[in-house]
Amino acid sequence: MNPRYGRRGFPLRCRLATGIGPSQANVLLRSLAQTIDDRGLAMFGSVGREMSLVVVRHHGDASEDDRRALARWAMTRQELRDYWVGPLLDALVDESANGLPRNSGAARGQR
Repeated sequence: MNPRYGRRGFPLRCRLATGIGPSQANVLLRSLAQTIDDRGLAMFGSVGREMSLVVVRHHGDASEDDRRALARWAMTRQELRDYWVGPLLDALVDESANGLPRNSGAARGQR
């Protein structure tokens, strides 16, 4: 059995606004995690003042509606200086690595 298979997902990149402290960043991350979880999605990547993530569905493919929902979420967050929600792409997922993506029309906003 081959543990690797293709899955549709999309990149999400965000940068925190100037002056956002650790407690505000934690509130933002909890909100993002809740939004991701509510849609049955998962995120993988690096988190900090600049976040670079790949968003995939736990079972199946992420959708255009998922992309739009994350763009709407990002638009409402004053903690973000800017964001980019990329197009749906094929992501190679390795289930033996707990679903970690191996590789990966954008929505973009800036304040």
